[in-house]
Amino acid sequence: MQGDTLGRIASRFGTTVRAIADLNGIQDVNKFRIGQVLRLPGSGGNPTPSPAPRPAPTPSPNPQPQPQPQPRPNPGRATGADIIAYARQFIGCRYVFGGNGPLDQICGSGSKGVDCSGFVQQVYKHFGYNLSRVVKTQKYDGIAVASINEARAGDLIMHTNEYEGHIGFFTGNGLEYLHASSPSAGIKITSKWNHPAAITIIRRIIY
Repeated sequence: MQGDTLGRIASRFGTTVRAIADLNGIQDVNKFRIGQVLRLPGSGGNPTPSPAPRPAPTPSPNPQPQPQPQPRPNPGRATGADIIAYARQFIGCRYVFGGNGPLDQICGSGSKGVDCSGFVQQVYKHFGYNLSRVVKTQKYDGIAVASINEARAGDLIMHTNEYEGHIGFFTGNGLEYLHASSPSAGIKITSKWNHPAAITIIRRIIY
């Protein structure tokens, strides 16, 4: 078009004067022939370069660590024999009415101690089982066992009424049971259930 300059053409087609000049062999950008057909970048001349890729986002210099779940015992992997073997470690340790451990602090002078229900609760807690705290609610934990003849090691045997109760572990050896007995006797094994009341309830936690 008459009166056009390379600058106007470059602006119209979104390119530069130098790009048009180089593509068409024009030495002096102020002089080109009238009627000269110009090749433009992207129209049969040199290919238009692709836009540069966007840089990847820069990671945070100090990424915050994600919290990891804390390991804990898996209920169901323990056996009744495991329960009894662990509970036996505390034979001779202190009975304290209302005591609930923890178990690593119930032995020796000045120790905290446990009562009968606190002892069975803390032993099972070591293996990841959550029992109630007192006998009158522990009688609902787990499932019922019909009689002492069907009891297994680790089952809970107890007597309870509206006002009191006592609980211990059936060891699986005859009628022997392991329990936090009294302030004078501490944690012990008794060869036969000798609570003033007969066994009234047997509960199985591992089944």
